[in-house]
Order: sequence, then structure tokens, then C-alpha cells
Amino acid sequence: MQPPEFDLPPINTRNHNLTLFLLRRLESSLDVRIRLHGLTDQLDMGGGIIVANHFTRLETFVVPFVVHRATNIILRILASQVLFGNKTFGDYLMSIGALPTNHPNKYELIARDILNGGWWLIFPEGGLIKDRRVIEKGRLNVATDAGQIRRRPRSGSAILAMTVQRYKAALRQALPNNGETQTICESLGLGDRRPSALEALAFRPTPIVPLNITYYPLNPQDNALKSLASRLLPSLPQTSFGQELLEELTVEGSMLLKGVEIDMRFGDPLLVGDDDVQLVDDWRIVPWSPSPWRRYLTALRSWRPMRPYTYLVDRWAVSSNWRQRQRAWQITRTAMQALYRLATIHIDHLLSAVVLQTLRTTKQRRFEVLELQKRLYLAVQRLQESGNLALHPNLTDPDLQYLLATDTPHPFLEDFARRASELGLLTRMDQVWEPNTDLLLEPWSFSSVRLKNFIQVYFNEVEPVTEVMQAVRYAMRADLEDHRATFSNAMHDYEDQLYEADHAEFVTPETMAKLPPLSPENGRPALLRGHGSNRTAGILLIHGFSASPGEVMPLAKTLNGQGFTVYVVRLRGHGTSPYDLQQRTWQDWYDSVLRGYAYLRTITEVQFAGGMSTGGGLALHLAVHEPTVQGVFAAAAPIKLTNRAIHFAPIVKTVRGFVNSNPGNPNTNYTAFPVQALQELLQFISVYTKTLQNVAVPTLLIQARGDTTVRPDSAQYIYDELGTEDKQLIWKDVDRHVIVSDDFPDVHDDILTFLQNHQPSL
Repeated sequence: MQPPEFDLPPINTRNHNLTLFLLRRLESSLDVRIRLHGLTDQLDMGGGIIVANHFTRLETFVVPFVVHRATNIILRILASQVLFGNKTFGDYLMSIGALPTNHPNKYELIARDILNGGWWLIFPEGGLIKDRRVIEKGRLNVATDAGQIRRRPRSGSAILAMTVQRYKAALRQALPNNGETQTICESLGLGDRRPSALEALAFRPTPIVPLNITYYPLNPQDNALKSLASRLLPSLPQTSFGQELLEELTVEGSMLLKGVEIDMRFGDPLLVGDDDVQLVDDWRIVPWSPSPWRRYLTALRSWRPMRPYTYLVDRWAVSSNWRQRQRAWQITRTAMQALYRLATIHIDHLLSAVVLQTLRTTKQRRFEVLELQKRLYLAVQRLQESGNLALHPNLTDPDLQYLLATDTPHPFLEDFARRASELGLLTRMDQVWEPNTDLLLEPWSFSSVRLKNFIQVYFNEVEPVTEVMQAVRYAMRADLEDHRATFSNAMHDYEDQLYEADHAEFVTPETMAKLPPLSPENGRPALLRGHGSNRTAGILLIHGFSASPGEVMPLAKTLNGQGFTVYVVRLRGHGTSPYDLQQRTWQDWYDSVLRGYAYLRTITEVQFAGGMSTGGGLALHLAVHEPTVQGVFAAAAPIKLTNRAIHFAPIVKTVRGFVNSNPGNPNTNYTAFPVQALQELLQFISVYTKTLQNVAVPTLLIQARGDTTVRPDSAQYIYDELGTEDKQLIWKDVDRHVIVSDDFPDVHDDILTFLQNHQPSL
């Protein structure tokens, strides 16, 4: 037997290195963020096949580039024959490792290269799947123009793996006979292998490694690449090829020039042996079961004879009998199922699934945005509980996930709505979305769906992922009122998570050696649940500058003793270390107040706000912006400070980071605070002073005449500036600043009287 007369074109090192250099420069100059996940030792198993989904032409170059950068392995690719239409460009592609899909000897060439340790990238979908539609009634089917079902995914990768295994089986049989072994090795290009290496190769299964490529966001716009092509070739829009080219330049040009995140996620290899392979449990990806006669009819229609093979394939390749075709399809189905489950699920996926599933299965034609946020939160929780899928940071980031559970607008929902409204897919009115049902459900043409309906594209991408669709259906059916405790617990847990994260970051052996931190006992936010007739009235209690929740805990316990629900908020930067406070702004403090108040609203029916010192100022500022506040109280709220040197903080901070303080209670207050934080305090006083006239709710002010921190005339100034007529100023003949401790029961009584007098009848 003579060896074949053809061989795989060698890699041109110069062209390959030049391509890598150009791709590195492009990545550094463009706003393209490539993230590689899950690639560990899969490619250390000798040669094999990587199967990936196919959405853009970029993947032809990006995937081999990223794999080479991570592993130094040259990844060859079986690419669309369209790319080889120009001979010069086609020769260049072959010189860097590409092979056209219409090459007559592709199976044999690739199989021999895999035997010799080569890795190949193959797109089983058989072409660009621009609409991402890959299933129909629960079965794998690649869809094309106008939603018509075209075919099942290609089984070429499975056939290749099975062919390689046939080669290995032939090698195993020949190993005892040196003469026959030499002949086979010459045919397979293994002539220089040692017997031990040949034996190891002969018994090694062939790996198929799934790779999913996810893009976010999909936001096609006119760009420089499309404009240049249109100017150079004005006749492009007049031909179908030209229209397709302009669409690809619009979509992929926007990715390159406007920015995109590309998540490339590798999965565990599927090991193909001679007769065994891990198979899926059933034929379906999503729950649906056709009748038996439909299954047989589908199988009959999809039957195709195997392509004729050449030299080596004729002797050792996969035969065309029914059993081998079924096995190839089972391997393909298993690999594709694993591939689609590797998608990086992001917020656009869930939004698209909720919107389209709702339109398809219900008569609902309006979406309340805040309700939609909460349903998304339930879906994300369900996905996180399953723990089987990869979630994008915009679903796992604690700050963003927290927003889903609240009534605060979510930036990614606003961005989704903006892009959809620009395409006419929905109309935004305040906090309501009205989808354009005709456009959303229209079966867009294959060449326009990426341009006109990204919602449909994203829905199609996650439709094969059972967990996602189940989570979406669960969230759609959920009664949000039944989950009220879920949302409030999420808000409560978020504040605890923030404390834990801040404490871990700033309370370290290094910082503790310089400045003492506060203990968790005093630093954590705290909820004291109410009881009796007052339990539905909530009080947001806010501590002062450089202090902690422990500072106002005596007052909180007194109020809770009378049945009130009290939430003691922790201002960011406080309750941990002075180094934490150095990183915060007054807006961070106020955001903490807003979050605390939002949480309190979920567990009570009436809300009051109050605080000590700076906490009192924050409570007054909250009353201006939150009309549902029933009343506000402030003890020693600052306008003017006794230490005039504080006003030099902007200058002092340039030469000194911290200044010592002598707090009355070092267990609840920092013994030193950053000069930068003093400047933030002055800025906050300047801001909230200007809004006092807008305070329209009942207000109680309490001030010590001998306050050593806040000038007592601050209270009179606030009283005079308040816009409300229902206001009261109580003076205390003491020389202390913090007057909410157990040493001042009369202050507690004054606040209790104020709350009882202004609590509405429920």
C-alpha cells in the first residue's frame, strides 16, 4: 500500500506570526474585551477537535488567536469555502492553518493531522447562524431564512472522531506485526514514532471539546467599515451578496469599533472511543415529544448517504450503515447540547426570553419595568441555585443584583430598552414598556435579523438551555406579592454582604497596626423587628460621622421596646476602619440611607427617619427626596462646627491623611478619621443646607446647648429654614454631642412622643 500523494499545507510561520501580531494590535486599540473561561488541560490530550457555535466571521481568526495565546498551540480551522473565493486570500488562509469546507480530501487530511497531535476548530452548525435559532420543537435543527427549518447540525466532527478511532483500531491490530505497522504508519504519517508512542496513541480516545462564544451587547450601527465599503462599491446594495456583506460589516464592524464583550467558554471534552461515547439521555433539548410516526418520518427525511471517501477512508473510515450514522448523530447531539449550555447567560438573554415568551404565550402587551426587574431577580436566583450555568457579571454582581430586587431603575434594563426602542421593537413610557408585537414576532429574514431584532436573536440563543427557559417560566408565573419577603431579604442580605466585603478589604493586619478598627458587634447594620400595634411603623435610624450603628443602638432598643420596627443603617465607610472611610464620598453615605429606606418600606407600612449628628442631616435630606417619609427627627444635626480648623481640610489633606479624635465612646466611633472625609462632610452640609426649605413633613430637632462638636446655633438655623409648619426644637442643658445614649432617657422619651403623635391610624 502506497502513502497518499497529497498532504496538509504546512503552516507558514511568517504569515502566522504576522497574523498574531496584527490581532494583538487590533485588540489593544479596539474596545473588544475577550474573556477566556474553562480552558485548562483539555488540549493536553494529544490531537482532537474543538466544536464551536458560529455567529460572526470574526471567529475564524479570533478563536485560533486566543487559543494560541493561552496554550501556544496552533489551532487549524475548517472554514467556509466562501472565504477562499479570492485565490490570494485563500492561499493566505491555508498558510495559517485554514482548510475550506469543500476540499475533496478534508476528512482524511484532518484525521491524519489529529493522529499527529493537531487540533482543529469545526463549526458543526455548518455556517453562520445569524438568528441563533438551532431548535424546533425541542429538537436540534438549524433554521435559516424566514424561520424555515433547513437541516440538522452537521455530523462532520463526529465522523472525523470516529474515523480517527478507526485509524487507531487499525494501528492496534497491526502493532504485533512490524511490517504491517510500518506500512500503516507510512500511510498515516506516523513513520517517525517509537513503538511505545504508537501503542499509547492507538489506545487513546479522540476528544471533542465544546466551545461556546457569546457576544454582549449586540448593538449594530452604521460604522466606518460599512461606510467605506459603500463608497468604494456603490452597487453593493443591488445584489444579494452585497446586502449580506453590508449586513456583516454593520454587525461585526459595530462589535469592533463600538465595543463588545466576547466570552469564550470551553467545556469538558467528550471522549470518543471505538464503540462507546457518553450520550444524552434522550433526543430532546427542551421538553417536547413528537408522536412516533413523526419521529420515523423525520428520520426518513433527514437520511443522506455518506459522502464518498478517498484512499485511507476507503479502508478504515466510518461505514455508511445506519448504525454508524446514528452513532455519529448521537455524538453530534451530545456535543451540541454541551456547547449550547456553555453560553454565558447575560441580562439581555433573560429580558429577551421573558418578553418573547410572554408575547407568545399570554395576552399581556405591557410590561411594568419595576415588576419586570423583580421577575428577573427571581429568574437569576433560580439559575444561581442550579449552579450549572455560567452567568455574566451583570447578573452576578451584588450591586446590580440588588437593584433588581428594588424599585431603583436598573442601568442594564434602561440600556436594553434604549436599544430596542431605537429599532422600534418597543416604546418606553415612564416605567412602562409597550412592545411592538408585530416586529418582535415577525420571522425576520436570515440577513436582517441581527440588524433589526436582537431580542429574537438572544431568545434563540438561550432557547436550547433548559435551565434558562425553566427559570424564565417560573419567574413569569410567580405571584410577586408572595415573594415580598424574598425581595426584602435580598435587600437586607445585600447590606450584610457590603459590610463583610468592606470589613475584609479594610480591616487587615496592616491597617490594624496603624489605626484601630471597630468591632463587628457595633459595625454591622441591624434590624429590630417590631411587635404589637406599632410593628407596622418603621424607623430608619442613622448614625453620625465617623461612628457606627452601635452609636444609636441604645435609642433603637428603646424605640423597639415600644413595638416599632427599627432598621439601623450603616453608612458606607463606617463601622469598619478609617481606611474604609477614606475611600468614600458623602454620596456613598446617602446611597446607604436610600437603600436602608427602600428596605424598610418592604417590611413596614409607615416610615419615619431620624439620626444623630450627620445622620440627622441625612434624615432631613431624605425627607426632601422621599415623599413617603411620615416624619423626621434629628439630634445635633450639623450646620456649623465648633472646630473652625476643619474648613482647612482641602489644604491639610495634601500633607496629612488622618487626624486624631477623642470620641466619647471609642467602641462605636473611630479614634482617627481621614481628612478627606472631613471635606466630604463639609460638602454634604453645603448641599443639604440648601434643601431645608423643601422639608415638608413633621420635624423634631433636639440640640444640646453645650455641644462640643456642632455649634448649638445650627439647630436654630435649621429650624428657621425648614419649610414645614409642623416643627419643634427641644434644647437640652448638657455639654455632650452624642445625646442618644442610655445616659439621656429624656431624649428617647421626646422622640417616642414625637413618633406617637405623628403615627397615622392604621
